[in-house]
Amino acid sequence: MPRLDLDPADLAALAARARDATSLLSGASAEHVGAPRAGHAAGEPVLAESIRALLDAWTPVHRTLVATLETHADRMSRAAATFEVAETVTAQGLAGAVTGADRAR
Repeated sequence: MPRLDLDPADLAALAARARDATSLLSGASAEHVGAPRAGHAAGEPVLAESIRALLDAWTPVHRTLVATLETHADRMSRAAATFEVAETVTAQGLAGAVTGADRAR
């Protein structure tokens, strides 16, 4: 028999960790590092060009990763809230059935 074992609190905590990771990644963008500064600090033209190329390649991947994490964090938060409500409604319905509250209506 299929079974769903889900703790809304665990899901909400996972969403919070994804948001934390997003914040960390947002602060580590290639724009923040700055290719010109990194290249200048290298002091070697070939190394400077390699750093610039690396940062240029990383930038679109970085943006996609941050956007994906933000999307997943939002979806996990909504899912946690939805399952929390479903769990509450189910518990109330079960309590009503056990106590006979449904028969009184």
